[in-house]
Amino acid sequence: MAKRRTAMKNTRQPIKKASAPADSLLSMEEAIEMLKTTRPTFYRWLKTGKLRGMKVGRQWRFYAKDVEGFLRGEGLRYDLPVGVEPVISALRAKIGEKGASLTSLSDSEKIELASELVIRVGTTLKASDIHIDTVRETGRLRYRINGILVMGAEFDAKLVPALVTRFKVLGKCDVNIHNLPQDSRIKYTAGETGIDLLMCFLPSLSGETLTMRLLDINMSSLTVDQMLPTPVKDEVISGLAAPYGLIVMAGPTGSGKTSTLYACVNHLAKPEKKVVSIEDPLEYAMPGVVQVGVNKNIGMTAANALRAVLRSDPNIIVVGEIKDAETADLACKAAMTGHLVLANMHARNTGHVLSRLMDLGIEPYTLAETLVMVTGQRLVRKVCRDCSANDSPPEKALAEIREAAESGGANWQAIERKFRRNVGCPKCNMTGFKGRALAMELMRVKKDVAAAIREGNPDKVRERAIAKGMVTIEAEAVRLAGEGITTVEEAIRVIE
Repeated sequence: MAKRRTAMKNTRQPIKKASAPADSLLSMEEAIEMLKTTRPTFYRWLKTGKLRGMKVGRQWRFYAKDVEGFLRGEGLRYDLPVGVEPVISALRAKIGEKGASLTSLSDSEKIELASELVIRVGTTLKASDIHIDTVRETGRLRYRINGILVMGAEFDAKLVPALVTRFKVLGKCDVNIHNLPQDSRIKYTAGETGIDLLMCFLPSLSGETLTMRLLDINMSSLTVDQMLPTPVKDEVISGLAAPYGLIVMAGPTGSGKTSTLYACVNHLAKPEKKVVSIEDPLEYAMPGVVQVGVNKNIGMTAANALRAVLRSDPNIIVVGEIKDAETADLACKAAMTGHLVLANMHARNTGHVLSRLMDLGIEPYTLAETLVMVTGQRLVRKVCRDCSANDSPPEKALAEIREAAESGGANWQAIERKFRRNVGCPKCNMTGFKGRALAMELMRVKKDVAAAIREGNPDKVRERAIAKGMVTIEAEAVRLAGEGITTVEEAIRVIE
């Protein structure tokens, strides 16, 4: 009897399932079975956007047509509720490109072309950042050019999710996560120029937003001669020659302090010196420098990294930014034990650096002993040389910049009066500005200034430094306006 049942069992044939209709939904188990794969591999495909699914409650569901398309080798399908053609046309117009007809392209190919143009326009316009977000029913694409956000294109907000998803795929982010921030970094080649894109996906009330920072790989080779203005260059080089001590470079976000720091590090990176940097995030690769990235998720904080660096026999230590009391304390101790420490700090000016360090618990006498040099800086937009015109500022504006110059250590009578105003032409994207210039103040901590620091009053320290020859950021901006490099309005923006 048992033999008969066995024989009957062996003669049964597996029942073939009819292929599911294209618009039917499959469970995860059915999709895995259809693809003949393992669950970990399936999750990896799902995370990177190679396979598309949707959450129904707590369960995943998949359209049969998407699974079958994946089997045929098709790429990710993007939902395009509205046409992407207006965005492509607007971006092509920005770079003066006609391009081929879009009629033969699929929706996926169109969104891929649009994402490519988003980056190309940014590199062409020399933008530092690209922003994609939503305001009510309108999607916005904006570029930060010379520190100011400029509208690149406005379009139907329904296209934003598809664009964001496309960049997530490029950055190998999880395309199914929409309620948590995600970060990524990719390399992009524009002609002969290579750039790195730092991408930040941020959930908001209006949907996900995307910010991309464009990092020119060539920036890692900046030199002090290229970066620093003539009035302070020799003083900076003199300060960098110190055998040990703390050098702080300060400024608000977007003031160019990181580029200044890299230029100084390149000046110091010699074969006979061991240079170690601690950065969050790692932006540029610097030849001859041991670069350490901060990763708080695994306990690699700036302070922990700095402790480890001190055990690796460095000559020069670079701290990407002093943000907390522990990092500030360790940086000062390293400077007092025979290391030259360079650091960035978010501060308005040199006096504010002292205030912040004191607020972080560093005693005035410690600062007086360790500080070698403190700089503060801003970037001002330069007028376009192809369209700028002579300017005659009103008396009120002249009085304001004169007061800033005289209180900031500059000789008003010696400042030129070649004032220019911005006009606008195609070469400057109709803004009247092209490029930026650095306005920097530099405080060398020598005997008199060190004595003022010990008193613990940052305002008096800055006054003492001005009396000893320091020219403030505001006065330097006035000088740039007087020489016709920038406008009086830009100088007043820095003053205010």
